[in-house]
Amino acid sequence: MGVRISDLPKEIRPREKALSQGLSSLSDVELLALVISKGVKGSSALDIAKALLDERGDFSSFLREEASPISIKGISSIKSLELAAVFEIARRSLTSHRKISFLSKELYLSYLPRFKGESRERLLLICYDKNKRFIIEKNLFFGNEDSLPISPRLILREAIRNNAYYFIIIHNHPSGRAFPSPGEVPLTKELQEEGSKLGIYLRDHLIIGEEEYYSFLENGLLREYGGQFA
Repeated sequence: MGVRISDLPKEIRPREKALSQGLSSLSDVELLALVISKGVKGSSALDIAKALLDERGDFSSFLREEASPISIKGISSIKSLELAAVFEIARRSLTSHRKISFLSKELYLSYLPRFKGESRERLLLICYDKNKRFIIEKNLFFGNEDSLPISPRLILREAIRNNAYYFIIIHNHPSGRAFPSPGEVPLTKELQEEGSKLGIYLRDHLIIGEEEYYSFLENGLLREYGGQFA
C-alpha cells in the first residue's frame, strides 16, 4: 500500500511544495500527481503518477496524437480526458510559432517532440491560406518502421478540402536517419507538380530523424513558391 500524501510532511507534498517553491521545483511524478489530484484506495496520486510514467516512459509520449488510452488503476475516464486536455495544450504551445515562422529548421524544432519515440512512420499535412496563415494540420498516413504508403492524390484532396493555398508535409524516419529514400524524391516532385496545376502549392517536405532533419526545399529538390515564410 502506498503512502498517503496527507501522511507526508507538508513541505514535500506536491501542492504545498508548488505553492512554496514554485512548479519548477516539482519532479515529473509530482507534477503529474498534482494534475491527478486524488488517489484511490491503496494508491495515492503520487503512486498513480509514478505508475503512469513507468508505463509511458516520459511526457513526450503524451504529445503524440496516437498515444494509447490511459488504463492505469486510479485514472477514471474523466481524469483521462483532463490529462489529455493538459497535454493537448502542451502540444499546441510547442507548435504555436507555426503561425509566425515557417522556416524548415523552425518546423523541425517545433514538431520534433511530436514524433520523438515513434516506432512507425507517420505523415502530417499542414495547410496554410494565401496569406501564409495556418489553417489546419492532420495526420494522413501511418506505416511501419521502415515504410510509409503515401498517395499524392489523397494529400491534394485533403489540402483542397481544407481550402489550402500552400501546404507542407512532414514525416518521420524511426531509423533516426533523415535522408530521403529513393521513392520519396519522385513522389514529392510529383506532389508539387500536380498541386501547382490545381492552384495549391507544396512549400516543403520535411523528414524528421532522431537528431536531424531533411528539407526538400533547402536541398533544391522543390521549387520555391510564395517567397520566404518568415
